[in-house]
Amino acid sequence: MSDPRWGREPGLLWRSTPFAVVVRSRRSEETTVLGGSGAKVWELIDPPVTVADLAGRLAGLYSADPAIVASDVTATLEELERRGIARSIA
Repeated sequence: MSDPRWGREPGLLWRSTPFAVVVRSRRSEETTVLGGSGAKVWELIDPPVTVADLAGRLAGLYSADPAIVASDVTATLEELERRGIARSIA
């Protein structure tokens, strides 16, 4: 069994600015503002990626330990899923 990939929830309204990404979920009508590494996660989950691939890319960008980044990325993706703006794809 392969690792799930994470991607954006379809049908969202979003805009990227020089400093953040603003995402509005149609399901919950909640607006989420992603800055810093959160905005980078948003960029990198389209097309969908595994946590390992995402963590590896972010670790390279930020010169960080991929294992630590993977833990943080998992928590971020789970929060984005809770907000209705990202999803795990089996």
